[in-house]
Amino acid sequence: MLEVGVLKILGWGGSEAPDMFDAASEYSTDLLKIRKNPETLAQIGSVFEPKYTISRSTETPDSDLPAKYINRLENTSIVSNPYQLSSIRDIVLQQQDFTKSLIAIEVLPSLDQVVISKDTLNIAKLQLFGVTIEHMRDELPGLWVYSPFLAGDLSTEAASTNPGTPRAFLASPMVFGSFLDMHVDAKVFGLLMNDSFHKLHALKNGDWNRFAEAYHQAIADVSTALSLSLHLSTAELRDHDAAEWAEKIVTRIKAEGTDIDISAFIDSLANLGSVLLAVPVLRPMVTLLTTVIGDRLSDSVLTFSKKEMGQVSPFIAKLERAYSI
Repeated sequence: MLEVGVLKILGWGGSEAPDMFDAASEYSTDLLKIRKNPETLAQIGSVFEPKYTISRSTETPDSDLPAKYINRLENTSIVSNPYQLSSIRDIVLQQQDFTKSLIAIEVLPSLDQVVISKDTLNIAKLQLFGVTIEHMRDELPGLWVYSPFLAGDLSTEAASTNPGTPRAFLASPMVFGSFLDMHVDAKVFGLLMNDSFHKLHALKNGDWNRFAEAYHQAIADVSTALSLSLHLSTAELRDHDAAEWAEKIVTRIKAEGTDIDISAFIDSLANLGSVLLAVPVLRPMVTLLTTVIGDRLSDSVLTFSKKEMGQVSPFIAKLERAYSI
């Protein structure tokens, strides 16, 4: 994935790849006490090439993250018990003194040792990821982040500072994985996860572009629906606003025609709706999704593209063929 430019290593401690590797190695060994044998270190170091790396900073970054985390807990009533809040604050400040930052693999085990309720512990851990998402998104313009959690508390976190950016949890590979799992069989899904990435990358062509555009557009539309559902009543969603939102989507699809993979788009909306049903606070927005994948969208799209409706996405069909041989 590094070779084809899909992944980059975001490092710190220098502007050159070897310096970033040395900083990471020293930090993990000296501060975090993570010991690796020379062979493993050499293997990891071998991928720190200039073309694969981007430098965040020549210094240790994220020094203000502990303060942001404490502020998030203190000023949002997430943790209301003063004693429990003080206990969490002490743990965070201890790590800050030691590592000059806030490292999840260090602070999470430490939180497990604090005498706080299970609910408070779960909230404290979840908000650590939330504040990290916010911090990375705001500190590094142009960077997209995702949340691995389907949690109401994190539903407002945007994936980027770009205007109109969808919610971070919607960009999660876990959500996309749930979409794929519903549209390819278990054997194909397993091969996708475990086979050489070069094979998958070789399948990217026009069908892939249309599929990717359709899925990303579905994410954007679901994020817009989420924004509506956070401040509108269920009755309002069910009536005028849901219909208006659906009509905008239909109009756009008509204008784009076959430049978008319509079957993948509709399947994506339906699948994302089923994912959101698992989060109680997000259930009202499924009213919007039901509207848009119901008769309103079906009838409108059928009028100009009967062939597209009800068909398997061309890219999904290509995946099935490529990995079923």
